Amino acid sequence: MAKKFNLLPKESDNNEEIALSLSILNKINLFSLSFIFIFLIISATLYYYLNQESKNAISQTSELKQKINELQSAEQGLILSKDRIAKIKLVLDNRAVENIFEKQSTIVNNLPDGITFRQTKIDLTTSTIELDATNSKSLLTLFSRLLDNTNYRELIMNKLYFNPFLGYSISLVIN
Repeated sequence: MAKKFNLLPKESDNNEEIALSLSILNKINLFSLSFIFIFLIISATLYYYLNQESKNAISQTSELKQKINELQSAEQGLILSKDRIAKIKLVLDNRAVENIFEKQSTIVNNLPDGITFRQTKIDLTTSTIELDATNSKSLLTLFSRLLDNTNYRELIMNKLYFNPFLGYSISLVIN
């Protein structure tokens, strides 16, 4: 019968405790390497994703800056147009006032005897002229002249007062 001889010292024997420790260390090593490998894959994927997002954000920022510049130039054009329109409106309003003034001056220049000009008020849309008459005959002459004149779109007698000592006071609104 064959006998087994161990010529190695007993300290170098494979001990079950050492084998169990090596098995546990191998499992820990495999788990650690797997974890590191998965971590590296996730890190690389996250880096790539964040890099793409960063590039997209930069391109969107540059597009938005370009749009802002375009809108600023359009806004400046609109502001200039608004200013021009306001100036044109002011000029047109002045022309309207000139037309109303011309209508009033036509009335004042053609006043019959016995009627005197007292005061006037001119706005952008309407004007008021106040006249004094000494008698009703001059007042009748004034009204007949106003009716014969077709330059007035609308002529409203706003007030008519009679004072036996001073005569008639009349207020006309011209549109």
